[in-house]
Amino acid sequence: MNDIFVNKLKWNFVGFGLLHEKSKCINLKLYSKTGNTYSSKVFLSDDKNPIINCFSSKSIITKDNINYLNIPYLAKTSSVIIPMISINKCIGVILVGKNISNVNVNLVSFFANYLGMFIHNLQLLEQTNKVANTDTLTGLYNHRGFQEVLANELAKANASETPLSVV
Repeated sequence: MNDIFVNKLKWNFVGFGLLHEKSKCINLKLYSKTGNTYSSKVFLSDDKNPIINCFSSKSIITKDNINYLNIPYLAKTSSVIIPMISINKCIGVILVGKNISNVNVNLVSFFANYLGMFIHNLQLLEQTNKVANTDTLTGLYNHRGFQEVLANELAKANASETPLSVV
């Protein structure tokens, strides 16, 4: 996605931020057109940050500058922040660094919503696999989970020609 946004659409940077529910923050990763990658955390308690405003209100926010990112090496430009929504729930944001008048907001919103649904489906699949392989009372692997882990460990032991013990 980064290649499409930065190289094909000629945006200065693109950023993806996903909510981490346990730590109550949005984990943000930005990719610039120069090939640099920046990571940051934006806490939900920072209600003055436009990223949190976009996330909370589920609405698109435009900014004339990127000072709110606190990344000194990133090229100064205007930006658009778009919420990633899946089933009426905001799961993250996409940031686009480009002159606001040159951004097709409908196209970016389409990408954001598509990515939101894709990520949400991955999270649901991960939860389903966890529930299918663990006992809900103890959190330990059930028979199926044990068999899957055992099969993986046997394959690794055979590939590396090392002994395997089960306790």
